Amino acid sequence: MEIPEIAPEEIKKILEFKSVIESDSINKALSATNEPYEFYEEENITQFLQQLDISGFNLIFDYQAWLEEQSYEKLSDLDFLQKADLDTLRKLMTAHIRTERFLTGHLKEQFGNGYMAIFFARLEELYQQM
Repeated sequence: MEIPEIAPEEIKKILEFKSVIESDSINKALSATNEPYEFYEEENITQFLQQLDISGFNLIFDYQAWLEEQSYEKLSDLDFLQKADLDTLRKLMTAHIRTERFLTGHLKEQFGNGYMAIFFARLEELYQQM
């Protein structure tokens, strides 16, 4: 599969949301309710997810086949995430977003368990290497 390039400026726009995952508003949204839909009403979350689409970070590909090939455990493997190259990072994030369509609350869980903090740290490392 040919993965389209993403410009460093687009990655920088995504990285601007790093402070979102560390913000009090996200922590409040995570703990305020057990209803996953209310979490997505947080404006910063919506803007972050939109920016992933606008920037071209998310990919159109058969993520389920890719996960079967990699093993589904890779979707939550923090070591795998910490070592991921940019293309793999994009595939992982796309898979998480698509998983949310079938498993409501999946992304909320990723924000709450530290996955997104590691995602942003790895994306920042890769951005610095560009």
